[in-house]
Amino acid sequence: MAQGFGAGGGGRGLFILVAGCALLTGVLVIVLGLVNREPTAEEMIEAFRDEGLEVGEVRAVERSEDRSLIPKTYEEQMSFTIPSSGERSGGRVEGNVLVQIDGDVPEDQADRYGEVLQET
Repeated sequence: MAQGFGAGGGGRGLFILVAGCALLTGVLVIVLGLVNREPTAEEMIEAFRDEGLEVGEVRAVERSEDRSLIPKTYEEQMSFTIPSSGERSGGRVEGNVLVQIDGDVPEDQADRYGEVLQET
């Protein structure tokens, strides 16, 4: 005998349905949060590589060793070299996302890093 959602125990099915929808909504919110978040510095470095841009040596930069004039509001910072532009040439990526490329990198090459940033 089929039971409805009225008296007689059918309300339990409604509770399970509501709980299931709430759980599904929570999962959806988490997934949307992951999709709509800003890329990390490491993800930006990988995006540069994936697009065929030159990325040499990469290292994390601690706040205590950061001597730039940029406000220290970032969560993380990574520097990378661009060997074809010189031994000390390169850039850095900060979480929430700032990409800074050295002035000795040719402008057209530096612009390509900015394009990848916009696409990511």
